[in-house]
Amino acid sequence: MPCELHPSVWGCYLMDTDQQTLCVYEYRSGERALVLTAARHFRYDLGLKDFNTFPAWYDVQKQVEDAGKNQHSQNLIPQQTTTESPGK
Repeated sequence: MPCELHPSVWGCYLMDTDQQTLCVYEYRSGERALVLTAARHFRYDLGLKDFNTFPAWYDVQKQVEDAGKNQHSQNLIPQQTTTESPGK
């Protein structure tokens, strides 16, 4: 997957889902080289929940539930309609 690592610095990500490894390569145009800049085995990362994220998942869950409650309560309020007889 191509990516921009920094302004005007391009490279690519390579993810091996079988080996659960992510690699990052930087393309150095002056050297005409693709250089490995990072590699990480992410098997244990997948076990983390809510690591270094904002907002926390439970805050998002509460917002979604509150939005659903507000929508439900708005549907329960009867809509007032005005009826005018023809010709008035």
